[in-house]
Amino acid sequence: MKKAIIGIAVVMMLSGCSNMSVSNFQQSEYSGVKGNKVTLIFIEPKMKNADLVAISSVISGDKELQSVLANTCGVPAQDFTKMAVPLVGTVIATAGKLLFDMFMDNQVRQIEGLKKAAQGAYSEKRLISGADLKRQSCALTVRYKEDEKDYGLVALVKLVKQSDDRSFVIEPAYVRAKNAVVVTEKPTEADKPATIGIAIGVSVKAITKQRSNLFGLQQVGEGVVSIPKLALGSHSQPVKCDAQSQCSSSDLIPYPETGKEVVSVAVSVAEVGKISVDFDQSIAETKAIKEAIGPVLKDTIKDLIKD
Repeated sequence: MKKAIIGIAVVMMLSGCSNMSVSNFQQSEYSGVKGNKVTLIFIEPKMKNADLVAISSVISGDKELQSVLANTCGVPAQDFTKMAVPLVGTVIATAGKLLFDMFMDNQVRQIEGLKKAAQGAYSEKRLISGADLKRQSCALTVRYKEDEKDYGLVALVKLVKQSDDRSFVIEPAYVRAKNAVVVTEKPTEADKPATIGIAIGVSVKAITKQRSNLFGLQQVGEGVVSIPKLALGSHSQPVKCDAQSQCSSSDLIPYPETGKEVVSVAVSVAEVGKISVDFDQSIAETKAIKEAIGPVLKDTIKDLIKD
């Protein structure tokens, strides 16, 4: 099994609520969702996209997402409701494997179970030539359930080419969560939505010559952006990056050699539930850092724990 770029094993502790017991924990009805599939779609401006057609049945109701796809990513204007088709073929064939399948029952009784249920990540990868990668403007990750007509989470990131024409960064263009695979706490105030924190990462691998003079698969670069607070619910507000808002961006990710060489590009999403229970955070954080796939995630994980 190949490693994905994001492996998270963190424990959340919100200040001021450390004396709350597990027996008093109330899970949000929008969290701990099972039976998910994941698909990854790269978007080239002004080009028809068969993968978007295949996933249209779960994004056709989100007009705001469609507007961002058109205005930010250059997707040609189209009526997603008319092009909606059953989720078969491409989408199911490219469904990403869930790396963590940690969910809770209605009653949370074990602290260790709650720790595990409040964290999860999933990833999908595509094989693409270096030249084609340079032409992509965005990458869209969609988590959904096959038998439903709406998505659980969409994460649209911009692939922003830099002036050197040798590297790019990722920026969150539109991120929205109707539900979460992780467990998160139900707010005590009725008018406030449940929230999670997420991290979105991109990893590029290519075949390169090793010191042994043999060719092997090697990491070319990786970048990650985080959103500490993302609302859940059927009417949740998205987090957007546009001309009016300040955009967070990842570190530089080098483009591989352009041409016919095939590269592996993975996009991963890590979800972190908000839990107001006092766990042994120091031990958990040490494990998290040890288990994390790359040092680039260390500061991101710490930021998500704080928020």
